[in-house]
Amino acid sequence: MPQPRSTLFIDGANWHYGLKSIGVDSGRLNYSRMARKLLIDRELTEIRYYVGRVSGDLQRVRRQNRFLRRLEEQGLHVFRGRVEKNWMAPERNPVIQELREVIAESQAALPSDFVEKLNALCLRRTPYYVEKQVDVRIAVDLVGMAHRNEYDVAYLLSADGDFVPAVEEAKRFGKRVFAVSAQQGRQLAKAVDAFIPLPLEWFLDLRE
Repeated sequence: MPQPRSTLFIDGANWHYGLKSIGVDSGRLNYSRMARKLLIDRELTEIRYYVGRVSGDLQRVRRQNRFLRRLEEQGLHVFRGRVEKNWMAPERNPVIQELREVIAESQAALPSDFVEKLNALCLRRTPYYVEKQVDVRIAVDLVGMAHRNEYDVAYLLSADGDFVPAVEEAKRFGKRVFAVSAQQGRQLAKAVDAFIPLPLEWFLDLRE
């Protein structure tokens, strides 16, 4: 009897920060060996890695390019979205709001010129970065490949609850979907066939 065809869909940023939270460097893993360990006796058809392409800082760009080349050398298919820089208004930034409260409580004991500098900081917008064309591409591929019968089992390496509708749609095509992460994903865990939590010890024999 043939083994179920299994495809790994890796949500690069979510996967990276999940591993970072338990002390694992996602850039030093052997992904082919990791897939074999995860699938046990299922047939691996493909490992798909999705990530936003960084820009601006030359060192970050080079570091990401080296990492993605290593993935491709291991046989992974890499799909690149983009990373967009946005700005958060100070009134929406909880850190700024907390700083305002501290200033209000302490300004009588602080030099006036120092208080002025702190208040000026509270007026600044804060940059933050958002991935574009990554989550949508994962969701489209998860459903589209299920519709085309290109896999039997999907391993979604993410804890992002935004994938729930795509998971439910893939399951309507008779596919099994497992979520895999070092983080908790309560919302996603309710939608998938099984949520597989991975502790630090699981990765010890997977480092290059």
